[in-house]
Amino acid sequence: IVRDLVAALRDWGKEKYETIHFILLQMGEIAAVPLLEALGRETDRSLRKKIISVMVGLGEKVIPEIVRRFSDENWYV
Repeated sequence: IVRDLVAALRDWGKEKYETIHFILLQMGEIAAVPLLEALGRETDRSLRKKIISVMVGLGEKVIPEIVRRFSDENWYV
């Protein structure tokens, strides 16, 4: 479901951003891994910013998963 919501950020644009952002925040830490995976794949700067915004909103819940990815060769993941 998180992957579909991230795709919706691109497809639905600004009109639905707040709604999708809210839903992802309500999902909590279960959204962290799919969001980080999407961040690693995404090339569109605007969508990357939206993904990061959601992750910031999730707060400390995403820190353990971020730390696990420190050794990833892609620095931006």
